[in-house]
Amino acid sequence: MPSEDLVPGDLVLLEAGDKVPADLRLVRLSTLRVDESALTGESDPVSKDEVVLPQVTPVADRRNMLYSGTLVTAGSGAGIVVAIGGETELGEIHRLMGDVQPVATPLTLKLARFSTTLTIAILALAAVAFLAGLAHGERPGRC
Repeated sequence: MPSEDLVPGDLVLLEAGDKVPADLRLVRLSTLRVDESALTGESDPVSKDEVVLPQVTPVADRRNMLYSGTLVTAGSGAGIVVAIGGETELGEIHRLMGDVQPVATPLTLKLARFSTTLTIAILALAAVAFLAGLAHGERPGRC
């Protein structure tokens, strides 16, 4: 079933090599390990289990959850869909990144000024070369 067809409450079965299609609460597993580097930055696969954790547990410490976009590296498991699309933890990160305003540092401001100056200088030299060619009897468009 395509991940676009999932709804909260669906049961999803996963095994090694699968990409997690939505945020899932684990209900069954067998030596399940997941690469969560896309979400937490942790480079090593994380072991999962079925323990019940308080809701205030930080995302990186939720051993009973699988998150959309992460990869199952070992074992197998089953989970109930709790969030899809923009409601997932990865969707939240995308939303937060969209809200970030670009910062204009002194270096980027200097590079922008330099780029503008260089572009004007190149266009001016091209115009001078074009006019010099016309002055020497060249026709425009001739190679």
